[in-house]
Amino acid sequence: MLVYTYEISDPKQPLSQTGMGAPGRLVSFKPPPLDPTKVIGREIVGWIPYAGMYGMGGPGFVGFNLKDEWLVVAVWGAAEWMRLDGRLLQDIFSEKYGRDPGWNSEPEEVWQNLFTGRRFAEFSVERTSLRARLDDGRPLLISDDPNDRPLLEGNGNPREIGADDDLRRVVFLAPTAEIWV
Repeated sequence: MLVYTYEISDPKQPLSQTGMGAPGRLVSFKPPPLDPTKVIGREIVGWIPYAGMYGMGGPGFVGFNLKDEWLVVAVWGAAEWMRLDGRLLQDIFSEKYGRDPGWNSEPEEVWQNLFTGRRFAEFSVERTSLRARLDDGRPLLISDDPNDRPLLEGNGNPREIGADDDLRRVVFLAPTAEIWV
């Protein structure tokens, strides 16, 4: 579930974009494990809940733009796993199931700017959880409890981190949010 092979466009050999597909030749990208000290204190200039690509769409990784690189949470549909101030970043089925709405229910200018100008004051990733605190004190997390995440809509199964999965392998810094899987 959480094991991917990543590729990014080769910045040394760009091709012109002609329709769908990569804007250049793809090269293997093997991100090293995240050193949290490399994100703490850096300004977040924006974020997206749709980082990553697979040719027919996107896996919905969450990406935080740190000016010259991206902090990526490469979990499929990551915004539906992550909570800011206790609210899911994205929950399109909240009304259907009587849950509190996710941040995506806010006006676009609020939702898009949730993290803009903020900095991570704390950041840690464990095998089954992610815990961060922004400089304004707000917590951002992926709980280690699958009951704290909505069930997968398609099959009703829990959003679980399997015994062989490890979030530390899928939270990393990248030169781009356009990461092919």
